[in-house]
Amino acid sequence: MLNWLSKLRAAHIHLPNAVEKIAFDRFHVAKQPGEVVDKTRQNEHPHLPVESRRQAKGTRFLWQHSDK
Repeated sequence: MLNWLSKLRAAHIHLPNAVEKIAFDRFHVAKQPGEVVDKTRQNEHPHLPVESRRQAKGTRFLWQHSDK
């Protein structure tokens, strides 16, 4: 998101009328939170006890698509 903000600011400075015409597609907006969840899962996995690692293996889909 911070990357988008800097690009929006630059567009506003250099192309003032273009800012109103910038569109965000749902794929790229939804991609970033999914990447954060995946990175968190990967970072937490090595810190789990061995038995918990076995249980957590193969849960990527649940992490990314769970409502909770």
